[in-house]
Amino acid sequence: MPILTTEPTPEPPLPDTVIPAPIGGGQYAPFGSSHYLVWSEGVIRSSGGPIYGSFDVRGLDLRTNKEITVTNAVGDQGGAVVDGDLVAWSSNTPNGNCIGCVDPGIYAKDLATGQEYSIATGFIPQYSIGVSGRKVAWIESGSTGQRVMIKDVDTNAVKLVRQVLAEEPYIVGLKMSGNYIVWNEIAYNTASVQDQVSYLKVYDLSTDQTRNVLAYTLPAQGNFSINYAVSGHRIVVQTINNTTFVADMLANTTTPLPYYGYMTNITGQGDVFVFSRDQRGTDIVGVNINNPSSVVGLVQPNPDGFSQYQFTLAGGRLVYVDASNAPSRPAPPMLKVLALPDLLK
Repeated sequence: MPILTTEPTPEPPLPDTVIPAPIGGGQYAPFGSSHYLVWSEGVIRSSGGPIYGSFDVRGLDLRTNKEITVTNAVGDQGGAVVDGDLVAWSSNTPNGNCIGCVDPGIYAKDLATGQEYSIATGFIPQYSIGVSGRKVAWIESGSTGQRVMIKDVDTNAVKLVRQVLAEEPYIVGLKMSGNYIVWNEIAYNTASVQDQVSYLKVYDLSTDQTRNVLAYTLPAQGNFSINYAVSGHRIVVQTINNTTFVADMLANTTTPLPYYGYMTNITGQGDVFVFSRDQRGTDIVGVNINNPSSVVGLVQPNPDGFSQYQFTLAGGRLVYVDASNAPSRPAPPMLKVLALPDLLK
């Protein structure tokens, strides 16, 4: 007698995304997942830089368009990232002294239950957060060096992934997706110190192994590094020579991509990666790595010459904001949504 099998019930399509108007200030630094969108909201001075104590983290459930206050704790909250139901962010104390502020550090929240978690706090600088499943990863630095750390919010288990006891190389740019944590270790070269090698590294949570994705040498006095993003088990990389490739961690393969140029602020979701083609982030384009020969324009530079886009993919859609301090746009920046064209699906 044949064994009866049932296919998993597909999720219903998401409704059109409706982003709420800002409560106070502008909307910045969006970060999306398949079901949620989170962003920072606060006030920037007319001369640039934040008005301290004004930034909160807000969110949106893409399945219901329900607004979410992730945190409005006293102080500045920002840098939020989300995966599944778990969102994490950093909390900063304005001017180093704030009555009623939570301790500076990293916090997380389960958007399904509302439960909050303290991830890492104190005056050791913590930054560059990643979230995957029920785990939060971050970089921290102090008198004992630089470290890549990870914490399971359900078990409170904390693990040291990588430690550099010296001041250099600098550990920066942590990103996380699926079973993989990716970061950049930059060693700068000067006229007197040359041929130091920098590395893009990846840690596999399932095997507890770290390996190099890319080794490269910065020119003397050079300050430009590389751009990269991870989605699932694939990492898309732009090298210092502006060549690009995709590294498949499961297949253990590296495949060159036909695109040549900058991939500024690159981020990915599924097979789609979006980025800017210049270092200032004045436009947004996308590529589906199953059809990498076609780079699709999404948002063009503003004709007035002022544009600096921040963007993410959320629920298979592009969410973006022009965060430039343009004199012709005095209103606070607001997030916009763009459906991806068929060429990227």
